[in-house]
Amino acid sequence: MAASNDVLDDMLAEAALLSEPDPDSAQPRTSGELTEIEQPKQNGPQDGASVSEGEIEDDLLNDEATDSLPASQNGALVDDLVHEVTESEPTDHALPEKISTILNNILASGLNEQALAKRKESVKRPENCNLLRVTKVNPEIWDIARKPTRSMDARLQKLQEALIKGLIPISRFAGIVGESLGKDPKVPVLPPEELWEGLSTSVLLIASANHDLNMCRRDLFKADLDENYKAICSSKEPVAAELFGDDLTERLKTVKESKKAAQ
Repeated sequence: MAASNDVLDDMLAEAALLSEPDPDSAQPRTSGELTEIEQPKQNGPQDGASVSEGEIEDDLLNDEATDSLPASQNGALVDDLVHEVTESEPTDHALPEKISTILNNILASGLNEQALAKRKESVKRPENCNLLRVTKVNPEIWDIARKPTRSMDARLQKLQEALIKGLIPISRFAGIVGESLGKDPKVPVLPPEELWEGLSTSVLLIASANHDLNMCRRDLFKADLDENYKAICSSKEPVAAELFGDDLTERLKTVKESKKAAQ
């Protein structure tokens, strides 16, 4: 248990550097966070009307279709429906606290460039997976592409590299486990230390790629914004449940007030 806590602490310390700017990087870190994909609208009362659990239960218990069911089963069915109409997204069991902290930090603010480079360097492409690499642009297309297009593609290539590098350890372990199915379960497939090294690398790289993807998405909206409001696309603003942060209204007010003061 102590050893597992130590490696989690090491990983947490590595991820703690995430939002610090890289002094050796010539280019500023890309920023941008996309708002989450809108959830499908659910059937039910509109215009802000809420449905209480009691109202739902009363309506359903008066339905003839449930009259013949045992009371306990009635209650279970009602509970399932209440959960369905009141939860915007189904969730699973909670992650271990330290892993959750690491993920949330990287998804919000990205991974430190030094840690990112180190993790990517440790992963090599399998010799029989030629497409498990960054996809290059055909020279004929690259030569005629506009500068903004090239710039965005370069950023996407960088996050694609992190995504692919994160996929490699998972793919390798999936192959090893698949080949071990049906064999003696008492024989460990891989040493826990090797599993941890590969899986922790995958977690960090894929989470970092997701953050950088959100930064690219954020910048796609920059051209549609008034010059005074382009600052909300800054990569310094952490990603939240919505692409431009959950406090966007307050930040827009601040920008507007600053604009008035400058006039």
